[in-house]
Amino acid sequence: MDKKRVLFMIGINEMAEHKDILINAVQRRLKVFSDSSDKLDADICLYPNDRNEWNKLNPELSKELFALLEKASEAENINITVIEPDAGVKRTEEYDAYYGSPSFMPLIFTGSNKPVMIADLEV
Repeated sequence: MDKKRVLFMIGINEMAEHKDILINAVQRRLKVFSDSSDKLDADICLYPNDRNEWNKLNPELSKELFALLEKASEAENINITVIEPDAGVKRTEEYDAYYGSPSFMPLIFTGSNKPVMIADLEV
């Protein structure tokens, strides 16, 4: 069976809307990706990409999130990536599905007839 490749995008809105549960919610999702390493590879992307923007909103939580993502990227099937909005269409070709926060990418994935799952961090 061929491995699937998923883009997991975390939007800064999640930090504003779910600050109390953000770290635990992201940890749970990363565990699913890690436990499924035989079936899928996951690329994690922050939106916006500029970590300074995240730090402006919540420096402490940003630091914790960045450390969590760096640690997760040590797994063989989880990588951190950067996707600029003007490269979205081209980068979509690299993935089988989208999972994550509302952003510009779900529209591009939908236009490419690829699955889109908007994350609900409260679940």
